Amino acid sequence: MKKIFSALFIVFSINYYSTAQPQIQWQHSYGVDHLECIRKTSDGATIMCGWNWDDGLGIAVKLNSLGGMLWQKIIGQSERLYSCQQTSDGGYIFSGTSSTGDSGLIEHGGWDYYLAKCDSAGNLIWQKSYGGSSGEWNSGVRECLDKGFIISGTSGSLDGDVTGQHGGGPWSDYWIVKVDSAGALEWEKCFGGSDEDWGHSVDITNDGGFIVAGQIRSTDGDVIGGTGYDGWVFKLDSAGNIQWQRILDDWGLGDAWSVQTINNNEYIVGGGIIGFAKLDSAGHIVWITGGFDGDIRSVYQTSDGGFVGGGDYIHFDNQLEMHDFFVVKVDGNGNTMWKKFIDVDFGYGKSIVQTNDLGYIIVGEADGSNVVKLGAFNAYVSSYSQTICEGEFYSFNGMQLTVEGYYVDSLIAVTGTDSIVHLHLIVVECTGLASEINSKEISISPNPTTTEIKITNLSPTENQIRLFNLLGQQVKSIRVSNVQTTTIPVSDLPAGIYVVTIFDGEKIVCKKLVKD
Repeated sequence: MKKIFSALFIVFSINYYSTAQPQIQWQHSYGVDHLECIRKTSDGATIMCGWNWDDGLGIAVKLNSLGGMLWQKIIGQSERLYSCQQTSDGGYIFSGTSSTGDSGLIEHGGWDYYLAKCDSAGNLIWQKSYGGSSGEWNSGVRECLDKGFIISGTSGSLDGDVTGQHGGGPWSDYWIVKVDSAGALEWEKCFGGSDEDWGHSVDITNDGGFIVAGQIRSTDGDVIGGTGYDGWVFKLDSAGNIQWQRILDDWGLGDAWSVQTINNNEYIVGGGIIGFAKLDSAGHIVWITGGFDGDIRSVYQTSDGGFVGGGDYIHFDNQLEMHDFFVVKVDGNGNTMWKKFIDVDFGYGKSIVQTNDLGYIIVGEADGSNVVKLGAFNAYVSSYSQTICEGEFYSFNGMQLTVEGYYVDSLIAVTGTDSIVHLHLIVVECTGLASEINSKEISISPNPTTTEIKITNLSPTENQIRLFNLLGQQVKSIRVSNVQTTTIPVSDLPAGIYVVTIFDGEKIVCKKLVKD
């Protein structure tokens, strides 16, 4: 019977990141100090928003597909913009925070939520503020299925528009606000406990409800199973009632910065040290992966069914702590495909999208250029499963694997095309099978090669040797018996990456071959 190691598959990564990654196509600044959000538009362009430190102005910028500026608009008077989206009527919705009332809005006290609806050219149609006397901090907005809007963030107020606050500090609860298409308040709710909790991200779910992510310190109130400084994700129905919740602290995801509804009513969460967590429709963890040396603040599902995350990473220059942009790509099972560190002369990546040419744009705040376009990353990807008995090992990229799980290897090919090989290793209990392991590692040389390969340290029994291309097609198959070394001609094969498997009747060894 199969031995189950865990109900959760953990992703192990064996990667060579220095070369297998997309290249920067361009870097620009557009006169906005802090860019907080970027989204794709229906015409193949992008809309982004942010604010300036010196004058406090909120600014929206629309770019064409080449990074050229189509228009730039000041939104409001002294509002910081944190989120934006193209709306179903072709216009735009912007959300942020307001503190002065200079725009003719009601000033509740401290910072308020700010919401602005604009036409397709960025001209203001209406604007609203929401909040109480203590202060609110907005983090996201999405258009709802009924053409209204859902706003996420944090509130510390006990009055004004805010009800049900649990108390605990100046930024105490997640505060979720639902308004109609004209910005009129329909309902608002606080979520959290007696300590400080921060709502970071919201998205629409396929049933008309909402998925919310952020960080909590609380262990009481609405929070079930919190331990302090946890990532907290919960699902709301269309009326704002909690349907389920998930604490992510056990996996090191101490801050859930971003959440997105994806295929099959599932969700992808990004943030903290761990990186990505995929949840099913009931909030159960499907997989979780990370250890990227970077903090993911934005997550986006890509056209190939995988995910890209953008944020920042910490490094040191002459003992001085530095921050720069960071981008990481994983496939649909959480296997790492590549990661990229981008020098912006100190900065924080805040938001990322995949562009129509399959590249990526990440924006944020930086002393240097704070908008970076990465080109598409093309690679052959192959996936396969391998089953071994307990006590045996499986050879993969020079490692002797014994633990069940997912593994990935990427390599920059001499032909200029990268390859990525994904392995699902399954470990089972076996009876009646020998489990001795060869004391010598099977080797293939030369590698890369042009004419032939020599395979040494074969088992002194019958061995079946097969070569597969990265489309999974078998291109060669031979059997050898009672020899420990054999030579295979490969001059007839096209240049590229191949997988060589050697089966001696008890175990399979997998090797990667580069054919020049």
